[in-house]
Amino acid sequence: MTKRVMSSSSTPDHGSLSEELPSLPRSQPGQRRSRSFVPLSQRLSRVLGDWIGIAILFQLWIAMLLLVAHSVIIPRTCSQSWPRWVPLIGGAKSILSASRTVRPECSEVIDSAARALPASPVMTVQDTMTTYILPDDALILATTLWAVAAMPLLLSFGAALISKWQQSPRARHRFLAEQEQQGSDWTERERSWKKEAAEGIAKQWLIESRHAAQAQHRMMQHACLYGFATSAIFAWGILTNNSAALTCQTRMMAVAAASAAFTSFSLSFGRLTVRASIRDTSARMFAYALRALILSVLAAVLLVSLMWHHSQAPIPTVSDAAHAAKDAIVLAAQPFKGPTSYMMLGMVVALIGEGVLNQITARAASAMNLATTARSSESTKELSAIEGLTEHDILRLGEEGIDSVHALAMASTASLYFATPYTLQRLCDWQDQALLITYVGLAKAQMCKEKLMVRGAIDLQRKADFLMAQSTESSPEASSAQDKTFEIIRSSLGFISVEQARESLFPIAHDEVIRRLRILHRGAVTEDFRA
Repeated sequence: MTKRVMSSSSTPDHGSLSEELPSLPRSQPGQRRSRSFVPLSQRLSRVLGDWIGIAILFQLWIAMLLLVAHSVIIPRTCSQSWPRWVPLIGGAKSILSASRTVRPECSEVIDSAARALPASPVMTVQDTMTTYILPDDALILATTLWAVAAMPLLLSFGAALISKWQQSPRARHRFLAEQEQQGSDWTERERSWKKEAAEGIAKQWLIESRHAAQAQHRMMQHACLYGFATSAIFAWGILTNNSAALTCQTRMMAVAAASAAFTSFSLSFGRLTVRASIRDTSARMFAYALRALILSVLAAVLLVSLMWHHSQAPIPTVSDAAHAAKDAIVLAAQPFKGPTSYMMLGMVVALIGEGVLNQITARAASAMNLATTARSSESTKELSAIEGLTEHDILRLGEEGIDSVHALAMASTASLYFATPYTLQRLCDWQDQALLITYVGLAKAQMCKEKLMVRGAIDLQRKADFLMAQSTESSPEASSAQDKTFEIIRSSLGFISVEQARESLFPIAHDEVIRRLRILHRGAVTEDFRA
């Protein structure tokens, strides 16, 4: 098996016992191939399970784009039909209205019967500033809007695909426990628990690596879902403002919703690209972006509905130009006097909508005496007490459900390694400090650091191991030295008696969580190119 060592620890483990670990038994090459063989049917089922959802979304996306092109672009061409070379729909006609006038640039390619159609008022560019309805001759504008509607899915899928390529090597990382060096004075008990802990870590590491590979496929699916939702909102806005058949309120709703979707997508995509540059993207990020998109669009539509003033007597109209005049009258009676104002409303809602919604929800819950789940500030303060943990790191760990010192101490190190961009040694250092705070409290942890030079639970367990090993010796000198050491610990940590200090250190010396963390801290990460 070809491997490359990514990180290791060459610093000797200070203490009474060395920290070298025996390597796990390795299988023979033939056995490796027999266990790694996956049947073809199982491989096909995995591929279908990973990509069938993405394929369905792309098919729906193509059908939606064809519908928009058939309704918006084809009627504005001279032939008003699909080219013959297009499969299935070649030659299909698409006409906006039977009363449309003939455009001068198309007068040479139509017959005389079409020229004889009665003329009607034409929607001009100035009219579109009042109504935002696409003019009949705006073929380039319609094609541009169609391309904009198609971009979100392609951009989100491309970002997720690049992130997957960047993060796929991390899913191939394997943990390698440090081997026992020649001349190590290990006891049988020490050798037993280290070997048992290393085997458990290897099994858990393999499970988490498989979860990481599955998470990358989930990221692709959520990215496609997010891009398709954004494209669908854009397509709805284009179709709604394609003609004056719908009411002015419905078209202004579409303008506000499309503006909110565009703003929300731009902000979320900017954050996604920054996270992708440091190889730190996940399905949860795209899910959060989709939630922000839905909240922004719903808030924009709701605000337009609440603020809209309905007139008592609607004006009858017969043409687009008359619709433009009607829209000007209707919009004059509204709080926002033009489509541009509704577009700005959608942008503002997308910028501050989620924060305002959270505040409104919290105030409504407090007014109705309902309990709300809020992040505890005390837990955040405790996390900030850990050295090397910045505010950005606290927010990043919060995305993985780590919102307290206890959660950080008891979290799976392998799971955090595959889900975050941090190195193994850095995660072990944070968990080492978190375990000490969890076991002895924040105040005693500070005293351990200041008076005993104990920075984390690993150092405390080493001292406890040393003292427990000395307790088996029956010589008077060893007993006297041990009593002096326990007296120092008692006075430093504020224990009532030496017996209380001894009983407090006994469970620390045999704690399995700290033992596993010691092995992870002393181990190394390798890359398995055959995974």
